[in-house]
Amino acid sequence: MNSDKYNQMIDLINAHGLLLLNSTKEFYNVMDSGGDWFTMIRLIEDRQVYVSKIYKGKTTYLSKELYYALRGCKNDHKMMTEHEKRVYDFLSSCTNVDMDLLKVALNMDRKVLRKTLDTMMKKLLITVLSGGKKITDSWSSYYFGTYEQWESSDQSSIYMDEITAREKVNGYLSKIMTDKQIENLLK
Repeated sequence: MNSDKYNQMIDLINAHGLLLLNSTKEFYNVMDSGGDWFTMIRLIEDRQVYVSKIYKGKTTYLSKELYYALRGCKNDHKMMTEHEKRVYDFLSSCTNVDMDLLKVALNMDRKVLRKTLDTMMKKLLITVLSGGKKITDSWSSYYFGTYEQWESSDQSSIYMDEITAREKVNGYLSKIMTDKQIENLLK
């Protein structure tokens, strides 16, 4: 693994609070910034980034600071639908859970499961904990986990009060979202 690329991605995500995965005109992204999938997997495994879908349902890597700021502002982490609760409870009780295992274990319709996972990633209930099976030289599957599993394995969590958290969230997200979009995200 290229340590220069690793450090470049850490610097970029810490400066901007988030990175999108794929190429976009809207904001900084991994692919156009010299990063790659396996560098991001390493950052995930080192708990330097938290994978979400907070920005338009796209894969969005959050810096630790922005993640903890969002957690300090969001109040919906305990409100779950029946499908979300099933997924959350299953993930809480297992390790190394990929999409294939989720499909078999939960016996959910594929579209319902995908939508549930996307919604849970937007709500910061679940994330990617590590890389899974290598699929190609530039892609792999990954293992899901809960926000509690991610936080418990983070050796340097960040606590901030709600006022500081809101200031951080607004500071990072006001570059790509309107005030109304930020408020909707925090509901």
